[in-house]
Amino acid sequence: MELREFISITSKGDRIFQSTLYRNFGDKAPEVQKYLLDNKYATAITVYRCPECDFLLGIKKVNYCYCCDREFLIEDIESEIALDRTDKKLEEIT
Repeated sequence: MELREFISITSKGDRIFQSTLYRNFGDKAPEVQKYLLDNKYATAITVYRCPECDFLLGIKKVNYCYCCDREFLIEDIESEIALDRTDKKLEEIT
């Protein structure tokens, strides 16, 4: 997928996860993420995953998993950076 196409099919409020970037852009995913952030197409947010089953829990720290129904300590929760798509319109990409 080309970056122009990716930007055009996403809209304000869409969450863009690391796995999505790697699936669509492979080894260039970090460069694409940097481009989206630097050019204000997205903002960085922290999302949390279950330390037991790796289920994405969302943007709030919780001490149980909705998927595997396991409880864990808040400090054991794993986090990662995701992108939150802004409402910036597609510009000419250089």
